[in-house]
Amino acid sequence: MRLPPARCNAKHVLDFLQASKFLKMWKMVCVMVRDPWGSIKFTYAFAAQTFLVCLKFVLLPHLPRYQTFRTQIHRAYWSSASTFLFPLIHRLPVIGCPETRARKVGDGWTAYVIPGTKQLDTVAVSPGTCVIVYAHGGGYARGEARMYLNYMEHWQSEAAKRGLEIIFVSVEYRKLTTATQRSSFLLFVKSANGRGIITK
Repeated sequence: MRLPPARCNAKHVLDFLQASKFLKMWKMVCVMVRDPWGSIKFTYAFAAQTFLVCLKFVLLPHLPRYQTFRTQIHRAYWSSASTFLFPLIHRLPVIGCPETRARKVGDGWTAYVIPGTKQLDTVAVSPGTCVIVYAHGGGYARGEARMYLNYMEHWQSEAAKRGLEIIFVSVEYRKLTTATQRSSFLLFVKSANGRGIITK
C-alpha cells in the first residue's frame, strides 16, 4: 500500500486512512481466529478488567487517580493480550510506510534508517550529521522499530531549523529476552564502527 501523493484531494487521503485501518483490523481478526480458545480468554479477561475500572470510577470517585481512564483501559488490554493472546500484541507492523520515510537495512541485524533517503555510508564524511541509535520500548513483548516514526520526523524537522541534520537508526530486535536485544545492538554497533560512524 502506497501513501497518497500530495496532489490527492481530501477524499483520497480519507480512503487511504480507512484502508490502512481496515488492514490492521483484518490482521487482528486473523490472529484471533487462529486461536479461538485464547481469544475467548482474552475477551473475558479484558471485559472483566474494563468492568472493574468503570466500577471504580463510578463507586469510588473520591479516590485519587494517578492514571486517566483511557490509560487504565489500555493497561487492561495489554495485560489481557500479553497473558492470553500474545500474538495480538507481539507484532502488528506499521503499514503503508514508503522507503523514503523508513528504509530497512542490516546484515545479520535489522534496523530502519529514518529518513530512508539517507545512506549510512556517507555519514562518516558528512560534517554536522548526527546518527541517533534508537531502541523502541515494549517490555520485550511488543512494539516495532517504526512505531515512533512521526515523532522522529518532528525532531528532525526541529533540528533542521537549527542547522542540524539528524539520522535515526531504529534497531529492530526479537522479543522476549534482553539477550536478543543486546545481540542486535552489538551487531549494529560493530557494523557502524566498520563504516566509520562514531557511536556513543
